[in-house]
Amino acid sequence: MKYLGLLVITLCCVASCKKEQPIEDFNALKEEALKTSANTVIVTSYEELALQTSQFQSDVETFIATPTANNLELLRTDWLATRQVWEKTESWLFGPVATLNIDPRIDTWPVDFVALDSVMTNNTVFDESLMNGLDDALKGFHPIEYLIWGKNGTKTVQDFTAKDYLYLKALVVNLNNLCAELSHAWITNAYNNQLILAGNGSTEFNSRRAAYVQLAEAIAGICDEVANGKIAEPFLLQAPEMEESPFAKNSITDFKNNMNGVLHMYQGSFTKDGRGMDEIVKFKNTQLNLEILGAQQNALAALNAITVPFGEAILTQPVQVQHAIDAINELKIVLDSKLIPYLQQYAD
Repeated sequence: MKYLGLLVITLCCVASCKKEQPIEDFNALKEEALKTSANTVIVTSYEELALQTSQFQSDVETFIATPTANNLELLRTDWLATRQVWEKTESWLFGPVATLNIDPRIDTWPVDFVALDSVMTNNTVFDESLMNGLDDALKGFHPIEYLIWGKNGTKTVQDFTAKDYLYLKALVVNLNNLCAELSHAWITNAYNNQLILAGNGSTEFNSRRAAYVQLAEAIAGICDEVANGKIAEPFLLQAPEMEESPFAKNSITDFKNNMNGVLHMYQGSFTKDGRGMDEIVKFKNTQLNLEILGAQQNALAALNAITVPFGEAILTQPVQVQHAIDAINELKIVLDSKLIPYLQQYAD
C-alpha cells in the first residue's frame, strides 16, 4: 500500500491504546469479539440512530410551530448528525435492516422530483398509511434533505409552503419509526443473539466462521458500493444529478463515514472500545492487520484529498476522484482476498 510504511507507527500506537488486557485463549477471544460486534458496535449504533431520529422528530415539530432561521438550522444539524450514524451503519447492512426492507425505505436516491411534486400536489393528508405506500425514492433521508435545504441548498424559512411542513413532518415521523423498528429488532427481538450464539443455537449462522464471514463481507460490500456505485457511477457518466447527498453537499462526508464504519466493525468499537476482528487477525498475522488498517487509512486520505463538493469534484477534480475509487477498491480487495480467507481458516 502506498502509505502503509508511513502509517505503521501511528497504527501501532492506536492499537496500543485499547484498554483491554490480552486474551491468551484464541477461542475465548473469538467468542468475545462476536459479542463486541453484536452489542458494542451494531446494537449501540442502532440505539444511537433511534435517539437521533427521535430528536429530529421533536425538532421538526418545534420548527413547524416556530419557523425561524435558527430552528431551520437546527433541523439541518439534526439531519447531518443522523446521517453520520446511518452512514457508519451501512458497513453492517445485514439482518433486520435487509429483511425488514428498512435500508431502501430510508436511503434511496436520487430524489424523483416529478413524482415528489405529484405527491405534494395531489395529497392534503400525509399520514403513515400514505407514507408506507409511497415509492422508496419519495421518503427517507433524501426527500427530507431536499425539503430542508432546497434544490440548490439555499432554501430559507420564507420558501416553505404549507405542504412542505406537512410532508416534512410525515417524512421524519416515518424515518423515526423505521429506525426505532430497526433498533427494536436487534435489542427487544434479540437479533444480536444470532451473532453471539453463532454455531451454538443461532438459526442464522450455523458456525462462528459463518458469522465472521458475514461481518467481513458486509464491510467489503460497503467498499464496493462506495467505490463502484456511489462514486464511480456519477463520475463515469459525468452526471452530478446522480450524487447521493447533493442538497446538503454532504456526499464526501457520507463516503468518509462509510469508511469509518468499516473501521468500527473491524476494530470492534463504536462509542467505546471492544475486542474486534483486528485482534483475531493480530493473533496469527500482525502484518495482515497492519495492511487492512493501512488500506482503510489510504481510503480516507484519498477522500480527504477531494476539496470541493462531490457534484463539483466529478467535473473539476477527476484525478482525486479516481484516486478515491482506486483506494477504496484496494481496501475491498484486501478484505475479500485476505481477511475473508483468514477468517474462513481461523474463525471457528
